[in-house]
Amino acid sequence: MKQSSLFALLLLTASSAGLAATVYDDFNLKQWYIFRGGSGPSVHESNQRVEMMFAANSSDAPGTGEFFVAYQSKCELQGDFDLQVDFSLLRFPQSNGTRIGIGVANAAVERTSFLGGPEVYLVDAHHGFTVMPTTDKVGKLRAVRVGGVLSGYYFDATLKAWQLIDSTPVTTATGAFALQVWSGYSDFAHKSIKVAWDNVILNSGTLVGANCPFTAK
Repeated sequence: MKQSSLFALLLLTASSAGLAATVYDDFNLKQWYIFRGGSGPSVHESNQRVEMMFAANSSDAPGTGEFFVAYQSKCELQGDFDLQVDFSLLRFPQSNGTRIGIGVANAAVERTSFLGGPEVYLVDAHHGFTVMPTTDKVGKLRAVRVGGVLSGYYFDATLKAWQLIDSTPVTTATGAFALQVWSGYSDFAHKSIKVAWDNVILNSGTLVGANCPFTAK
């Protein structure tokens, strides 16, 4: 199941070292850019969360081999950080070929459904990856960067604890993060998809850029 790659290992003790969390959860365009590629993806804000959809007949953007929709932060993360988000798979048939995740530091922490294959959590940084099987339709993803290592986590609702998925070396450069859903025509089961994002929280870290950080309304 090696394909792209993965994330880096580390403990969460540093994540809340007396620092107040920043809520980056106002989904208006003051805080976000919206990107779409290909035919069929759509996005809107509903119930104070972002809902991203793929039509069953979604198809690739010319020359890319993929289609996608993403909310990308206007503020950028500088240095070490600890970022989390809630997801809900509102319409997500098994083995549908769709990937959802936090994209950050040239990597992604994902909840993925491989076409004809497993339902998993994974961390992808284009170096090959380890997968954690799951049946979760509702959950949380977390990305933690310390130095040049990014670690991806999912929240285990039974244990009520974060579980490490994997870790990987990543860039230390300042950059944006994104909530994203993506697939490609040859990887997609051609069934409609609907995913919701909510509660984007920066547990620790520095947001930079004009007028950053923003405060949720």
